[in-house]
Amino acid sequence: MLPDGLRVSPFDQAAIFRATSFFTLPLAQDNLEMLCSDIANAVVREFGKIDCGVMLLDQDRYHVIRVARAGGYVVSARHPIVLDGPGLIAECLRSGQTVYAPDVRLHPNYMVGDERTASELVIPLLAQGDILGVLDLQSPLYNAFGPQDRSILELFAERAAATLFNVLYAHSLEQQVYEQTRALAEAQEQVESVFSHSSDALALLDAEGRIIRVNPAFDALFGARADGWAGHRIAQLVHEPDHERWVRAQRSLYQQRQIRLEILMTGKGRAIFTGDVALSLMGQGQAGILCSVRDITPRKQMELELRRALEKSHELTELKSRFITTASHEFRTPLSVILSSTELLYFYGNRMTSEQRTDHLMQIKQGVEGITTLLDNVLQVNASAGGDTGDFKPATMRLRPLLDSLLETLRGGLAHQHDLQVHYSGEDGRVFADSDQLRSMLWQVLHNATKFSSAGTRILIRVRLSPLYTVIRIRDFGIGIAPVDLPHVFDTFYKGSTSGDVPGAGLGLTIVKQSVDLHRGKIKIRSMFRSGTTVSILLPGQLG
Repeated sequence: MLPDGLRVSPFDQAAIFRATSFFTLPLAQDNLEMLCSDIANAVVREFGKIDCGVMLLDQDRYHVIRVARAGGYVVSARHPIVLDGPGLIAECLRSGQTVYAPDVRLHPNYMVGDERTASELVIPLLAQGDILGVLDLQSPLYNAFGPQDRSILELFAERAAATLFNVLYAHSLEQQVYEQTRALAEAQEQVESVFSHSSDALALLDAEGRIIRVNPAFDALFGARADGWAGHRIAQLVHEPDHERWVRAQRSLYQQRQIRLEILMTGKGRAIFTGDVALSLMGQGQAGILCSVRDITPRKQMELELRRALEKSHELTELKSRFITTASHEFRTPLSVILSSTELLYFYGNRMTSEQRTDHLMQIKQGVEGITTLLDNVLQVNASAGGDTGDFKPATMRLRPLLDSLLETLRGGLAHQHDLQVHYSGEDGRVFADSDQLRSMLWQVLHNATKFSSAGTRILIRVRLSPLYTVIRIRDFGIGIAPVDLPHVFDTFYKGSTSGDVPGAGLGLTIVKQSVDLHRGKIKIRSMFRSGTTVSILLPGQLG
């Protein structure tokens, strides 16, 4: 039963034209929602008190958007609608055919949206072979839409769909134009931003190589001109020796379109630098040129340093090989003495006098001490090279007692055949040093002095003491150091050309230099071939 006063009048042909007459009128803002609302209201106005909804597929072609609704009771769906979901609307979208439920209670796919609905008619909105959405009509009457009503409404839906298609197509075109225009504007803005803020010097050139425009980095690299760069040839900035290379590169650009080369250029203040230059042809034919210049002088300097480091590595490999040979000899000599003395004691010890046995035992002791010293030196150099300071524990101490004790030990052993002369001057201040490191440092220098000078010659030790610093100079009158060897005396494993057959692994002065550096001191060596060597060591004093 219909509620009192509710009557449904069927559509006729005139109603279609009345309902769709607004389609030919220009839309105020091409507003899709306004058009859909007009469609829904036109159906309700001409057909009576029914509910009419316009629903469109989303861009993903899966979800359904409820764009507009009009009618006596405006149905509101309880669930979202998707293409493969339940309900008459989803069924219509999948099939592209009108779906009618004269009695919604009897239709298996009906989903309750409003309890007042008795019948529902869903008509597809088809245009250009594509389904845009549906017209959803619901009524509180059973079998409210007869065959004639459905035919007229399908014709109405066809015209509505065509209009919607045009609007959607126009909207799509406008959207594409808008997005492309925005993308172009953004691209132009990005290009402008890159051009203006690039750290590389950029210049736009015409086909003849004349400058049209430069960026701030160009002014920073080449210097700003009061009259600007426009009209000047960039070839004027190429250093004369590379000018012909630049001309050849510019000529070949129109065949290769992109060229990169390293040339010398004249920068700000007439400074010559190595430029990494990239030329790119813009557009077709005799188009403009984008020129990018980067100062790679630091990189070239780094490459030079790397080549030097590689050469140094090769030298180091050679020195290490030399060290292995030298160290093998240094180990073999005391080991031979130890083995020889041990065998003599083993086989003939009972026939030897007490003095002979003592002499062989001392040779064994000295051989072991020599091997131990060599091993300690190698370990110390290796630890220092790795940044390990070991047990370095500096403290404020007096130098004179330590040096006097060391000299007394040397006179009784290693330097017993040399004339050790020491002279102190200045105030007897203190040094901030590690006593073991300091003793080792002085022992190495004095050991070299005795080793490379003849027996009986003098070794002069002069010490100047003060609260601020202490200077120790040790001079011998031995064979000296050749000028070619002086720059390398602190290199690891290096043995000078004048050392000849004098035993040694080339580690003594390396250890001394490392120890001086640990004490934040300085060391200097002066020498003349066959005239002796002077080693000067400066150490911070108590107040230094």
